[in-house]
Amino acid sequence: MSLFQLNHRISHNLTTALRRQISSKRLTFLRPEYISRLNEISTGRRDIFWNAKDMQIWDLTKNCLPQLLRYEDRNSMAHSIEARTPFVDFSCIEAALSMRSCEKIKEGFSKHPIRMVADKILPKTIAWRTNKIGFAAPDEIWFQKHEPIMTECVNNSHIIHAICEKPPIFKTCNRYLKWRLYNLAVWEKQWSVEI
Repeated sequence: MSLFQLNHRISHNLTTALRRQISSKRLTFLRPEYISRLNEISTGRRDIFWNAKDMQIWDLTKNCLPQLLRYEDRNSMAHSIEARTPFVDFSCIEAALSMRSCEKIKEGFSKHPIRMVADKILPKTIAWRTNKIGFAAPDEIWFQKHEPIMTECVNNSHIIHAICEKPPIFKTCNRYLKWRLYNLAVWEKQWSVEI
């Protein structure tokens, strides 16, 4: 995880007031009324990040798991692969949620119970590895190849012009913001959405 990603994760996992302040500074290109609406929405979200169990439930129901399952389903079907998610079983999830945090994170290792089981059947270098490697998409290549099309789509978006005091210059945005702006513009065009 990069320093930017760590900072992003920490800033969003702090108190609602601080989250609102950070969002307001980061989204200065939006019109004030839309920043206020975003702040209202973030106030509705409980500060669950001080309780590990609440955070896990949020990840399972709202944040990570739904997205990951959608990606897994789409990617496996696109390549005609029969995929399995063995840990996404109600009895496994119930067992995990019933455990105390100190049982799950132990001696500096997350997922400690699974590591203990894996230690019996896998080499220690795998069971106790700390450098998790995900399947990252080649965003850099995609953005370089499709940026002109994305820029045009965002620049022609009526919604983006309506919600932004001064629309951000697409080329200067980070990839995270570029992707969201582009998705908003495509959604507007595909479904003829108006404000």
